Amino acid sequence: MYFRHLNISGCSAEERKAGYQNGSMGFISSMKENWELMRLQRKMAGLFPSFKEQNSWLQKFQQVNSHVETAHNHSHILQFLLAMFELPARLEGCIAEAGTYKGGSTAKISLVAAHLKRDFFVFDSFCGLPENTEPHDKSVLGHSVKNWFTAGKFAGTLDEVKANV
Repeated sequence: MYFRHLNISGCSAEERKAGYQNGSMGFISSMKENWELMRLQRKMAGLFPSFKEQNSWLQKFQQVNSHVETAHNHSHILQFLLAMFELPARLEGCIAEAGTYKGGSTAKISLVAAHLKRDFFVFDSFCGLPENTEPHDKSVLGHSVKNWFTAGKFAGTLDEVKANV
């Protein structure tokens, strides 16, 4: 299955290896991510009856993954992208992204938006996250998100985004 080739943690191979060594991306989390990717791949089969077309889209997304550091995991962005494909053509409107980091999700969303012939707008301060004093120790899924929401985190530059999209 194609999902095995995806960078499941949304970071480089070196960062992923270090994360496993430090226990930040445990075996159970990895298995849950792979399970979710398999479920979404089955959903793709309903949208794209041709395996060739499914694989073409997955390869486009993987190409972005291999070149651009992202803050999302692959199942989350794939779920969002599949929801975009499910939008009824009669539904008017554009697609907007608030916060682009280095442009990884922007690149993927722009591919789908162009295919759907929808305008796509991206908004970012390029300053990263603002100062936040709220306690964020665990996600709603129970894994640690300690130090994820620090001031300046996820700051990319306009030049990085332009180069990556």
